[in-house]
Amino acid sequence: MKRYTTKQEGWRENECTLTVHVDCELGEAGTVRRYWAPDGGGYVREIDDQRPGILGRQVCYDLDRSGDTLWWHGSEPIVDLIRREARAALRRRASD
Repeated sequence: MKRYTTKQEGWRENECTLTVHVDCELGEAGTVRRYWAPDGGGYVREIDDQRPGILGRQVCYDLDRSGDTLWWHGSEPIVDLIRREARAALRRRASD
């Protein structure tokens, strides 16, 4: 079974979800994390119903909550960036 899956939200290239299927460094099984960035590029934010869009928490590299802030350039769907960062997070945390 996959540890997580990522999915683009409808036609919007600047919003996606990451669903955790197995407890791992990305969260507990059943956790759904939503990511958003401004159209055309900008800082990536983790959003929820209480903190939509620009009000969401800024996300750092490796989908962490501290460190250098993750920037989406807008040249590809954000889901591709989130997928890469999730893989990097699992690799980095496995080597720690």
